[in-house]
Amino acid sequence: MLRPLLLLIITSALCIPGGNIHAQELAIGLRTGLSLASFHPKNNIDLDLEYTKGFSIGIPLLYKWSDMWSFQTELSWIQKGAHLTSFNQTEYYDETYHLNYIEWPLMVRVQFGALNPHFFAFGGWYTAYGFGGRYQLNSLINGNYTSVDEKLDFKEDYLETLDYGIHGGVGVCFEFDRGQFFIDGRGQRGLVNLNKDKLQPYLSNKALSLHLGYLVYLNH
Repeated sequence: MLRPLLLLIITSALCIPGGNIHAQELAIGLRTGLSLASFHPKNNIDLDLEYTKGFSIGIPLLYKWSDMWSFQTELSWIQKGAHLTSFNQTEYYDETYHLNYIEWPLMVRVQFGALNPHFFAFGGWYTAYGFGGRYQLNSLINGNYTSVDEKLDFKEDYLETLDYGIHGGVGVCFEFDRGQFFIDGRGQRGLVNLNKDKLQPYLSNKALSLHLGYLVYLNH
């Protein structure tokens, strides 16, 4: 779903001149939101993976080179991870991974409509650095209950610290004289195997998120 959106936005940006080229503006702001994240297994591995909830906060920077087209980047923190359950007649496992990432996405944004509010779509690439998290386990094995709640370290737990992938979404913005208030929904698909140990399953990040934010124009 993300790849067609990304290709459409980038191809349109390169091929279609849109809007007033003199409407160049630079804006910076703050956004915050909620995320739903999980792992994406490769080769149809049979894992009962569910989404885990998290938070996200970021500082977006928007450069409008026309009324229609913009370039957007951010520096943000997001919680990813997954919830995994497995059981049989004698064993039950309930595991939750909470992973912290600093992200740097690069996106092309296209805005639709001349009326206020405006709808927009965006797509691009993200790079992220993992710096810690939390691991929680509840298990019942042959009647013996175990509970674990501990800090997670990417290096000690053989997880890849560098992540990258595709990033896209849609939203709506309300323009004001000195800025804009916006709401957007996003999706991500990582392209990196989180497990350094190649004997472990191939798992990559995936996430959905919903954000509220405000941008202030710097050249007004």
